[in-house]
Amino acid sequence: MNIWIFILIGVLWGVTNPLIRRGTLLVEKRRRAAGGFKRHRATESVLFTVFQSVYDHLVCWQFSLPQGLNLFGSVLFARALKDSQISLAVPLTNGTSIVSTAVVDFIIGEGVPVWPGVPGVLCLGLGVALCSTV
Repeated sequence: MNIWIFILIGVLWGVTNPLIRRGTLLVEKRRRAAGGFKRHRATESVLFTVFQSVYDHLVCWQFSLPQGLNLFGSVLFARALKDSQISLAVPLTNGTSIVSTAVVDFIIGEGVPVWPGVPGVLCLGLGVALCSTV
C-alpha cells in the first residue's frame, strides 16, 4: 500500500477546507451587499432560491476552485481505497487533514492556535508518522 497518496489527499483536503469556508463567506458577503435575494414573483420559489445560491457559489472562483480540488481529492481517495487497508487509510487521511486544516487556518488568519489543542495536533502528527512507518 502506498501511504503517501493518503497523506497527499489529507493535505489536499486540509488545505482546501479553510479556503472553501472563506469562499462561502465571500459569496454571502456579496449577497448581503447586493441586498440579498431579490424577491419578486419569479423568485418566490424556494427552488429558485436554491438554484440562485448554487449559481452564486459556482461563479465565485474563490469557492469553486478549492471545492473542485477537494472533490478531486475525494475521487483520488475512493480510487486509492480499493488497493489498501481501510483501517490504516482512513485515520491517516483524516489525521493529516485535521493537522493541515489547523496549519492553513493559522497561516491565513482564520484561527489562532488554542494551546490545549496543540498537544492533540502533535499527537495526530505523531500518529501519522507512526502509521507511515508501518
